[in-house]
Amino acid sequence: MAAVNEAAGASGRVGRNLVDKVVVRAGNSAFTVEKGGRRILYLNEGVVEQANHGILLREAAHELVHAQQYAKLLGKVGDVDQARRAFLVSGRSYRYAADEFVAETLAQRRIQKYLGNLSNSTLDWSNDYINTWRSIARTRRTYR
Repeated sequence: MAAVNEAAGASGRVGRNLVDKVVVRAGNSAFTVEKGGRRILYLNEGVVEQANHGILLREAAHELVHAQQYAKLLGKVGDVDQARRAFLVSGRSYRYAADEFVAETLAQRRIQKYLGNLSNSTLDWSNDYINTWRSIARTRRTYR
């Protein structure tokens, strides 16, 4: 999908090296890894269909950061199945919360730099998301 390639370019990365397939679906946007290592980036159809290009690029960039996080983990672990299991951790973990905080922070910065600006509503939503996951990560780090 063109928006994923554009977001990858805005991030200084080539999307084809991080993702094997892009799927537009009714559910939430996400990045996942199937058994065997196939990397899939899902984009929410509502985000794809709306007219706000900045929101679409930010959403794609966010999921591409998760693809980068997986690639880094795979490079460290070396085994696809082991890296997949480690990457697909519970949403209740510190690492998941920290990964969400990092993914949205980087996505916001990269797309804002690329476009020159994001709308106030997009920035407000993104900042709320960042602050929520930052708070969760701090709590889980303290109490794990």
